[in-house]
Amino acid sequence: MDYLYETRRLKEYYQGLAKAAASILPKQMEDELRQDIADPATDQQYRETMSFWAFVFLPFFNTMAYIVNNRFIHEDESNILGDLDPHKPTLPPQSIYQFLLRLNPMPAEEFVRTIQSSSAVHDHLLDALTQRDEAQFCTILSENHCGLDVISHLCNQLWDNVSDVFTLEENEIPIMMEASLGITRSINASTPNPMIPHMEQVVRSGERLEAEDSDKNFQQYIIDFNTFLCKYFTYLISHYLDWQAYFSQQEADLLSQILARPEGQMQYQAALAQYHQQQSAAHDDLSAATLSWTLPSDFFTLRCDAAHCEEYLAINDEIISAGADKFAQLINYLAENDYIGSSAQTKQLLAYRLVGKMRPDDVDTLEWHGHNNQPYELIYLIKHLSARANYRKMRQFFTGPQWVKDRDSSYAKSAHYDFRRFLHHLYPTSCPL
Repeated sequence: MDYLYETRRLKEYYQGLAKAAASILPKQMEDELRQDIADPATDQQYRETMSFWAFVFLPFFNTMAYIVNNRFIHEDESNILGDLDPHKPTLPPQSIYQFLLRLNPMPAEEFVRTIQSSSAVHDHLLDALTQRDEAQFCTILSENHCGLDVISHLCNQLWDNVSDVFTLEENEIPIMMEASLGITRSINASTPNPMIPHMEQVVRSGERLEAEDSDKNFQQYIIDFNTFLCKYFTYLISHYLDWQAYFSQQEADLLSQILARPEGQMQYQAALAQYHQQQSAAHDDLSAATLSWTLPSDFFTLRCDAAHCEEYLAINDEIISAGADKFAQLINYLAENDYIGSSAQTKQLLAYRLVGKMRPDDVDTLEWHGHNNQPYELIYLIKHLSARANYRKMRQFFTGPQWVKDRDSSYAKSAHYDFRRFLHHLYPTSCPL
């Protein structure tokens, strides 16, 4: 039964994936657009912008969003459930209903099945959700005394960890983009989406065009819309390239086919060039960091100070095998980005706190300067670099952050993307994006 169930789900997933990669425009709108594009009298900027939007950007955007909504969320679910905190309050039924509305059908069903109740109740809840009947959904939960602690935890934790690639404020969506944005929207506002200013510019241009339908306003709208599309596409491509190792063969093939379409070749090549330029700059930063402070090449072969084992953490095998140079690059990066102080003594103390080698004379607490005094980057560091993530020691060794109350590991994914990306390039197996 389990095999048949999973086979059916897998088939549904790939059928949905194929639909996501196809054009989502209404047929009449697509036909009219194709006629406009084929008309020799059509403005060249309009032709190029709308061809890219309709036949490359939208399918690529929707396919990426579908993968995140339907597979990445599902695969993260078991890890999130491992951090379940029974002491946190449950969400009211109305909040759970509104959350589930934002999900695609497959993950929505997965979430509903975590509600403590019978299969029959689950089916009734799914029917109410399909019918968009909030009152019925809430009544079912109340009358059956359903347990909501697990689904509340998923809503609070997993939803905040959905990539902010797909974070857009619904009331700021430009008219021409409305059909493409029926996707996961993160409720975590701690990291502003960098596309919002460009999108706001499109909205302003659209408002001017509505107020005065002139050639000048129309041209400006198309220019602003094209700028937004190219910026957003470049942003998506950077994530696509970073996530390539996680795509299945079918997913990778579909995405590659979309990116090979001639309507988007100019934008795709520009996005690739910018990505590789950023990678090269990051590599140069790593090289420069190596020169600023170093460790002896045999650092990881030195003995740990067993007499003071409570003063340091145990590092994992990938960090050890990667060698002292990369470990020094990591510590230099933390200092240069003001997570820790920049003195050699501070760097040496951090190396000792993490590894337990070359004990300094002064073993004091380290001050951690997280963004807005939050410990998310430090939690990520401890979770993914340590052989055994010991958050008790973390709180003893570091001062400065406003510590989260419980379940430190569940906050690791809230670390800033640039921070996670840097560590991923150093230690790709230990440090996921």
